[in-house]
Amino acid sequence: MKTAKELCACIDRERRAQAGQRRPRFSGELKRAVSEYVMDARSRNVSESQLISDLGIGPASLIRWCGHRSKPNAFRQVAMVHTARATLNESSSAGPRVAIGRSNAAVAIIGLSVSELAELCRSLGC
Repeated sequence: MKTAKELCACIDRERRAQAGQRRPRFSGELKRAVSEYVMDARSRNVSESQLISDLGIGPASLIRWCGHRSKPNAFRQVAMVHTARATLNESSSAGPRVAIGRSNAAVAIIGLSVSELAELCRSLGC
């Protein structure tokens, strides 16, 4: 896999080769190499702004070539288990089902009573 510096040099080469065009068309091979690099960098929690800076491409190009980082608004199922009473068998099956989701303005926690939510917040140090 190429480094960010090598990819940046390839991007610059292709840009120079298409000088004068309003919007350069990058090769599929370069886009695949950038996408592979970005997937690896995202797995190491490199920020989008750092990737944009390192590669010398705009955010729109990054999204077109590699897609969005993840879907932060997606709901995820979790199982809550009281650690004081839990055993290995209990942690895999017992406990209420809870859906936690986040949007731009709110967080939704479905499946807990107010007292269970308060207990969860206390245990998380909120």
